[in-house]
Amino acid sequence: MEKLKESFSSVAAQMKENTKQLESVIKENSELLDSHDKLSKESAEGILELKKYGEKETPLLKDAFVGLSETLKMVEGERAKMTSALRSQFLQPMKELVAQFDQLEREIKEDESAAKKLAKIKKKLDKEKAKLAEKQKPGAIEKAEADYQNAVKIAEKEHDDVIKATAAYQEQKIKKIKECLAVIVAQHKGFHQIVLSNLTDTKMYIEMIVPEQKEEVKEAIAETLENLEESLKSCDQISTVIAHVKKDLHSVIKENMEMLNAHLKVTKESKEGINAFKDYGLKESPALGEALSSLGGSLEIIEVNRQAFVEQMNHEFIRPLKELIDTWDKLRELIKKDVKSLKNDQKIVRKLEKLKMQDPTKLKPGFLEEKEKEAASIRDMSTKLHKSMLTSYQEFTAAKSKTMKSCLGSMVERNLKFHNQALNIIDNAEILVSQIDISKEMDYELDI
Repeated sequence: MEKLKESFSSVAAQMKENTKQLESVIKENSELLDSHDKLSKESAEGILELKKYGEKETPLLKDAFVGLSETLKMVEGERAKMTSALRSQFLQPMKELVAQFDQLEREIKEDESAAKKLAKIKKKLDKEKAKLAEKQKPGAIEKAEADYQNAVKIAEKEHDDVIKATAAYQEQKIKKIKECLAVIVAQHKGFHQIVLSNLTDTKMYIEMIVPEQKEEVKEAIAETLENLEESLKSCDQISTVIAHVKKDLHSVIKENMEMLNAHLKVTKESKEGINAFKDYGLKESPALGEALSSLGGSLEIIEVNRQAFVEQMNHEFIRPLKELIDTWDKLRELIKKDVKSLKNDQKIVRKLEKLKMQDPTKLKPGFLEEKEKEAASIRDMSTKLHKSMLTSYQEFTAAKSKTMKSCLGSMVERNLKFHNQALNIIDNAEILVSQIDISKEMDYELDI
């Protein structure tokens, strides 16, 4: 307490500067939590599209898509719990700390006012004492002395009260900041641990996916080769399937790109929040400052990893799906050529049938045979094109399930890596937070 009395003015000035920086921590981290809420909102649409697409897929792909979407939905639910807890257990106590300093600052001003009043009364007493004896009023010095002694008592009491209030505030501040830092660490750790646990279970569904084989598809469509009507029908069905799947996949890509962009917004908003932690740490006592700086550094590394995660997801999830759409577009063009060829084949066959119904004697010798030969040649070309289309479709179908497995696997693996790294990084900050000694920090605070 004596240390605080000796250096009160410098302590008060430093507290005011620290509180301004604390307000910056609150503001920037409030905006950071808002960006996490936006991420959850953007993620909801991407997750829904994954589920909707998966429900139209083959059983194993469906299980993987639906399982992953449920896991990601859980992740965002946990994120919402984390941000809510951080608002109530981190930001709110920090706001209360600022309000407590505002009250303390009013007491400091009252102390300063009492000190100024004392100085004014002392000046009046000194002036009275300096008068010549014949000019002094009876009892004037005694009254001025009494007024001065009374002002001294009031000023001393005001100063003692504000010294005690300041020491109490400093102790409460260190305690609250330590608690708040522990909350940040605990909430981040809990979030990443739950996510890792559920992602590990989801990984199992993806590993169970067996890419479709060409033979399985071939068996289902081979019988269409001998019948033109059936061949045209198969083309139409394949084209319709591709159109619907392409539309659904476009939605998956669009919403998940927006989700990844929301991740980048979190990183952008984090920058100011992290800098606020570091700047505040520079103004605080050693252990408290080190913990603030360490936590800021840990969060900064997490955001660097988040950027890498987004880049990897664009490369390993979004890009392959876009390439799949490009392949579909090429396949649809091939189907159009096939349909055109089949219809032309159908037209030739009908003309040939009409020729066969005519009186042979009215046809030139060898004419019918020549047309039959032409029709056979066209049929051969049409059949080859149709087989080529079906083969391409078989290859595409096999490649599609393989691509889907790879994309889903990448999403899980990259999430696992990101959250596992984050968990390890937060562990380092947790150690420093736990080592904050309130009594030692108080000695420093009162000795600045």
